[in-house]
Amino acid sequence: MIVVNLDVMLAKRKMSVTELSQRVGITMANLSILKNGKSKAIRMSTLDAICTALQCQPGDILEWRPDEAAQADRPEPQVPQETQVPPEPQIPQEPQTPPEPAAPAPKAPPKRRTAAQHPTPPKARAKGPAPSRPRQPRKPTRVAEPAPVRYLTVNTYGSRLNLRDTGSRNGNVVARLPSGARVELLETDGAWVHVRWEDKTGWALATYLKEL
Repeated sequence: MIVVNLDVMLAKRKMSVTELSQRVGITMANLSILKNGKSKAIRMSTLDAICTALQCQPGDILEWRPDEAAQADRPEPQVPQETQVPPEPQIPQEPQTPPEPAAPAPKAPPKRRTAAQHPTPPKARAKGPAPSRPRQPRKPTRVAEPAPVRYLTVNTYGSRLNLRDTGSRNGNVVARLPSGARVELLETDGAWVHVRWEDKTGWALATYLKEL
């Protein structure tokens, strides 16, 4: 089942239901129905506006949990028992008689080589200087070209984007980027990007940044 953690995010952001209703633009009654988990559906535009106001992800508000009643009705899987194969009967082997040793063959007298049969040693080759190989020209080394600078723009629908010292929501806020600000991309790490804005550097959520 789907659990709505809207009250948890309101407590973390220290924001009241009235203030969230004014920022998002929905009535207190509809917001209370959504907070209590009695809503059957939610619009994508409403979820986007709530995430923008609370500076969070949709997964921070909506959570799926397994239904305990459905798990209790599931039967336990039966493990098939292994079948035992009877061992094969062993057939007794007949004793083998060792073979009789063969008589040694008579040795032939060694043959004498004549002078014509002796191999003549090869003539020694005259050693001389090895031929020199022409030197090949060295290939010019390639100089690595610097990577092009990439710029991003802040898109927060009018609100400011927090720039933190680490890629986490627990990091300290070093600056608040206005909507439409142009920043330089340094590196990316999952859902966070390391950017430079004016004379400050920090981490911001990639969801609210678009490439120029």
